[in-house]
Amino acid sequence: MLAIGQGVLPLLGVDLLVSLALSFVGMLGTTLWVVHRRKGTVAWLPLRDPRWRQRLPGALAIVLVMLVASELLTRGVDAALALLLEEELAASLVTTSQLVTGFLDGLARTDPLTFAAVLLIVAVIGPIAEEVYFRGLLFGSLMERKGARYAIGMSALYFALLHLHPVAVPAIFAIGLLLAWLVDRTDSLALPITLHVLNNTTALLIARYA
Repeated sequence: MLAIGQGVLPLLGVDLLVSLALSFVGMLGTTLWVVHRRKGTVAWLPLRDPRWRQRLPGALAIVLVMLVASELLTRGVDAALALLLEEELAASLVTTSQLVTGFLDGLARTDPLTFAAVLLIVAVIGPIAEEVYFRGLLFGSLMERKGARYAIGMSALYFALLHLHPVAVPAIFAIGLLLAWLVDRTDSLALPITLHVLNNTTALLIARYA
């Protein structure tokens, strides 16, 4: 675990959490505003799912598979980079990913009150904002113009690249594909939001207590 994970957060404290919260709220608010401007109503976003409760047990199983598969894939990419790329380039990509991982570990290893705020911001507000944008506005707009396959692939790629985690790009891309496919299958953001919230919550709890 890198020093940045545990060193930066205590220095910034509440300011960092407020910045994260504002960025997610800003993303959500901007997305809803754009949808309202372009589509006339935020009801264009498929937020409701009558079968959400019936799908929940399956969502829990999917999250466990996602976490294990993501970890294995990320480790595989890490090893592949070391074999295929020049040492300096591979080290640069890995270092960038380690900074992100260390930062997230730092968020998880805080005092209980701060951790509760981290859970609210990173595991609830963040996933809702990201799903409404990536699988709501972006996927929906691409779907109307280019069709489902293109929308699934491009929204997942954009989702992966914007996480700024080079080694984890393939894993995040795969998760993006799954979440976009679920929107297409269920015609609702409810299940992807649920999976995203559960995934982030579980990851933070593992980082804190493992």
